[in-house]
Amino acid sequence: MRRAAVYARKSSDSEAGVERQVEIARDFIATQEWLPGPVFTDNAISGATYDRPGLNALLAAMVTKPRPFDVLVMMNVDRLSRGTIAETLELQQRILTTGVEVWFYQTGQRVTLTTATDELKGAIDAYGARDFRDQIKAKTTASLYKKHDQGHATGARTFGYALVRKDNHTERVIDETQAAIVVRIFEMSASGVGDRRIANELNSEHAPAPGPKGWSKDGIRRALDNETYIGRVRYGMRVKKVKITELPALRIVSDALWQRVHSRKATTKQHYLRNEQGQLLAKPEAGLVSRYALSGIARCHVCGGGLKVFHGAKDIPRYRCAERGRRGTAVCANNRGIPVEELDEAVRLAVHELLTQDPSAVAALLEERDQRLRAEQAGQGDVRAAALAKAADLEKEIDNLVNLAASGKAPARVLDGIRERELKVAELKATPEAPKPFDRAKFFRMFAGARAIDMLVNPCFPQQIRACMRKLDIDKVIPYPNPDGKGWSFENTADLAGLLPMGAPEERAG
Repeated sequence: MRRAAVYARKSSDSEAGVERQVEIARDFIATQEWLPGPVFTDNAISGATYDRPGLNALLAAMVTKPRPFDVLVMMNVDRLSRGTIAETLELQQRILTTGVEVWFYQTGQRVTLTTATDELKGAIDAYGARDFRDQIKAKTTASLYKKHDQGHATGARTFGYALVRKDNHTERVIDETQAAIVVRIFEMSASGVGDRRIANELNSEHAPAPGPKGWSKDGIRRALDNETYIGRVRYGMRVKKVKITELPALRIVSDALWQRVHSRKATTKQHYLRNEQGQLLAKPEAGLVSRYALSGIARCHVCGGGLKVFHGAKDIPRYRCAERGRRGTAVCANNRGIPVEELDEAVRLAVHELLTQDPSAVAALLEERDQRLRAEQAGQGDVRAAALAKAADLEKEIDNLVNLAASGKAPARVLDGIRERELKVAELKATPEAPKPFDRAKFFRMFAGARAIDMLVNPCFPQQIRACMRKLDIDKVIPYPNPDGKGWSFENTADLAGLLPMGAPEERAG
């Protein structure tokens, strides 16, 4: 006796709707005197989507040997697909070519695509399913625009607001805790702090964030561009018809603060370094308002914390350890300040001297450093190979779970287990490979680009000096006091680290 499987799907989140489809399909199977087989379901998933757990399990089960069913029963064709006519027919044909019969309990008919008439009928059924979806889509879009005009929430939750259900609609209300974070982001940006530094500081404090992974540079940028925070809500941003509704009750950020942020960002764009032909050479540092070349770059030689500019009694700005000032002498014993003008100029001259050297000699030094680093990494083993081996083991586990799901005897949590393993496999496969060998050609291109910037650098504009250093991948400068107590030496940590003095502190020239 043949065994019949069931496939049920519901676009909306209605477990009862899926269960009802399964119940009717089981009754149909009983009238045909078939044996009940596995059940595959997808709840709250559109028929236009083909990456469905239930459908994927069904397609996987069809090709297993022995196959766990001979017949597939569902309500009608739109349970299987509401995509294009060609996609729907192709999916049906894919099932039929395995030898599985397809039956629709709504009509009591078996699906065949062996003749031109069969294909025409199948195309008409597929057209009906697609047309129904298109009509629903059009009505839904019109309804969402209407809700937007009335000030109702129409999409995902925006950080800074909670969604509250009222009567037959949903409204946004300000979440005071999150709103305080939003205001802080705007205030930090207005004071010259870059997007990445804002994200890092919030994450270090475990501040509330839009998602479980915390804040990112892009997340900060999107927040700073979100007009909802000044009471202007946009809808339809991904289509041509964009509508804006003024909702003063949703304002979190004042107009003055909004203007300060966007005026600063507009000013930043004016400091992008370009050559005479207009070609972009480097972007400025995000913290454009900083008057000091080493802001965010200089580090304490004792604790590794950042150096911050402080004004002394004689009003001479000096770099001092910010960690010591913030957390006390127990964290850092470095109480020496470095005159800003002296260190900035020393670093600028060192970079300029570096860029006037023979590129071939510089490349030779870099190759030597590259070989030394590779020798150190060799003892750590192949991290990517180990990650791929672990991914292969997880993929075997996924195959076993898919087979279990196809049997129809698996608990619902098996699908969660499959998803978790798939995410872990993707993470493991993204493990970076070992760094590639030193690329001389790439180095010469980078060196030439940095040299072009150096020719344009004006010492009066520290933003340009930082841009030049970033082009050279110099993201950290560590000043050391000279052994005689007079003056300072420094090292940098970057791909060009071997080019500036890198010996012991007493060997470094100021």
